[in-house]
This record gives sequence, C-alpha cells and structure tokens, in this order.
Amino acid sequence: DGTPSPENPVDILVAGESYNFLNNTAQSNTVNNVTFIVNEDKSITINSSNCTHDSYLATEFIELEAGNYIFTNGFLTKPDFGNAYLADENGTSFVVDSGGGAEFNLSKKSKIKFVIWVKLNAVINNFTLYPMIRKASVTNDRYMPYGVGSVEVDSRRKNFLKNNATTQTING
Repeated sequence: DGTPSPENPVDILVAGESYNFLNNTAQSNTVNNVTFIVNEDKSITINSSNCTHDSYLATEFIELEAGNYIFTNGFLTKPDFGNAYLADENGTSFVVDSGGGAEFNLSKKSKIKFVIWVKLNAVINNFTLYPMIRKASVTNDRYMPYGVGSVEVDSRRKNFLKNNATTQTING
C-alpha cells in the first residue's frame, strides 16, 4: 500500500508467488436479467433488476493438490441474493463460504470450480465478490488476484547514482 520512497518506506505485504489458487476463468455475461461483470482484478460485480430465473456463472475447473484450504468470496453477507460455492467434477457443492471464509480439506489432487448462483427475483445493485482460495496456513485474507506475485525485491540506499567514474586528467 502506498508509494515507497527513501523518505517514505512502505512495508511489503506480499512478495513472491500469489497465495490465491482460484484462477477465475469466468467471462462477463448477462443471464436472465443478471449481469455478471468480471473485472480486471478478476473480482466479479453483479447487477440484477429482477432475476427471471435462477442464474449461474462458473469458472472452468481448476486442479488443486491435496491439502487444507480456505475459500472466501464475500457473497453470503447478502444471503437473499443467492450463493457462491465450490463444486466438484460431479457438480456437487462441497464448500460454501458462510462469511469470513470456509476451511476445507482435499485428501487427494482434485478438480473443482467456483460457482455463483443468483436467486429468482433477486435485485442486486453493483455488488462485488472477491473469490479466493488460499492455503489454510496463509493467515492473510486480503484479496489477491490469481497470478499476482513473483515480485523481485531490490533494497537500495537513498543515493541511486552508481559512481563508476575513474580518475582522469583532461586539458591539463
């Protein structure tokens, strides 16, 4: 956060690989009067004047290694809108974030997808979800888009000029 400078050092919150394993491959779409907008940071903004049928938006399947994970999405702060959940290859919902994150365990490498369900007659005005899956060992729950990271950190002193001049005599 902030613009770092020698006079204003800024703590680095994340350096290295992204801790969000959810590759949001969903595409912006309008279905049954529900508009799903996939933003540049892969968050999803939803608008609906009056959903005429249950409406869904889903990502492609992603593959996760065995392990303990936490799924967050921010959707169930508005349960009257619908739901957001993870589903397995059989289409079975297996984890739903009820607010604040849902921990789940995969005993083996698994394929899952992220699904948003908007209820019939839901009225939604510019509601944005920030879907993320992170390892349970990662305590930072701040949203990070998938693939962000791999930052090279270079620590420098106040003087950025590298003096590579040599001693010379010119014109006497």
